[in-house]
This record gives sequence, structure tokens and C-alpha cells, in this order.
Amino acid sequence: AAQLQALLMRGDREGACRSAMEHGLWAPALLLSSYMNLETYTQVMGQFARQTFAVGSPLRTIYMLFAGQGPSLFNPSEVEAVVDGWQQNLSVIVANRTPSDNAVLELLGDALWQLRGQVAAAHLCYLLAGLLPESPSGAAGDA
Repeated sequence: AAQLQALLMRGDREGACRSAMEHGLWAPALLLSSYMNLETYTQVMGQFARQTFAVGSPLRTIYMLFAGQGPSLFNPSEVEAVVDGWQQNLSVIVANRTPSDNAVLELLGDALWQLRGQVAAAHLCYLLAGLLPESPSGAAGDA
């Protein structure tokens, strides 16, 4: 905290934010980044979510959406865990709408269809995203 204070007393918000992140002081890091710029704030929020919440958890999902990084939930290293808890992840997305959540709902639907063959669950995601149900994006052999 002393280093954070010294950096802020010099007016070095960026340094203070970086120091707070390095020491796991997420409340100060998030507050400072909110007074810097949107790009910094979303980077801090994304790093907070990745370091604080388990892969596939609804909290990680919603905080990644708050950070504008929802599509990263569908990276190969995370998608299985997101799909494993798809009902909880879907619930947290729908209960806390964000500007990019329709794209994430579509990705969740695609993952459910492609990885698990859960067509009805995929259609639910597509409908909640405002889309008409159809085969997954870019799937071979579409009917």
C-alpha cells in the first residue's frame, strides 16, 4: 500500500494501477483504471476475472463480459468448462445484459451444438441472442 500511495502522490496513476495489479489489490486497480481510459479499464477487468475466478464459472463469465472480452471464453483452453456449466453461464449472461452478450450467446449456442450435440440448448441461446435457430456458424454439411 505504501508503494501505491507514493505513486499516486507523484500523480503516476498508470504506475499505481500496475503496482496494484501486481500485488493483487484489485479494488484499487479497478478504481484507478476507471479514471484512466476504457482500454485500461477493460484490460484490468479482464485480468482480474482471469486471476480471480475459475475457468467456466459464472463469475468469470460475467466479469469477462463486463471487460468486453466475452469471446475469449470460447478459446480452446476455456470452452469445455464454459459448456460444462452452460446453464449457470447462460443465466448470469441473461440476468446481466451487456452490449456484447448477443455475440457470446451465439458462441455458446455454437459450442453446445458442435461440442455436445445439444441442439435444443443451442437454439435457446440463439433465441436469447435474437437469432433464428440454424446450424452452427461455419459448420460443414449444413442442411
